[in-house]
Amino acid sequence: MAIRVGHTWLLYMPPGLRSGDVVLTFKVGANVNTDENWAKHAFCPSATISRREYAVLAKGVPTKEATAMKEGTALRALRRDNNTKSINKIRPLAHKKSVRAAVVLHLSSVNEAQALCRNGLVWNAMVYDCEPFDASIQYRQCFKCY
Repeated sequence: MAIRVGHTWLLYMPPGLRSGDVVLTFKVGANVNTDENWAKHAFCPSATISRREYAVLAKGVPTKEATAMKEGTALRALRRDNNTKSINKIRPLAHKKSVRAAVVLHLSSVNEAQALCRNGLVWNAMVYDCEPFDASIQYRQCFKCY
């Protein structure tokens, strides 16, 4: 199913998933209602909207700073220092014994994620290297090797 206004395609809906979920993909720049209640009215009261996120891994952050990051205050400071509005979540990846840690940042804008990878993450007057992150390629260390 697709929705078209004039000569512009705004929405593409592929066939339903095996789980019964429905995926709606809107064209970039389409004027989409940001009110989340429309999904509850259109589908069912338990319907939710899941927005796409882009994960970026910041490397070399001191473990004390990474583990001390609190969602609210750290998000505001990171948004301000890096001139971005799209950082949604922060998740530190740190071992207790290590000196340096990595921090996963979830962003809603691909352009801002690319800018962080290009320019680095500014945190407490330091610049940390960033790279795209995908949890499916995260390595696991066995307990015998640890």
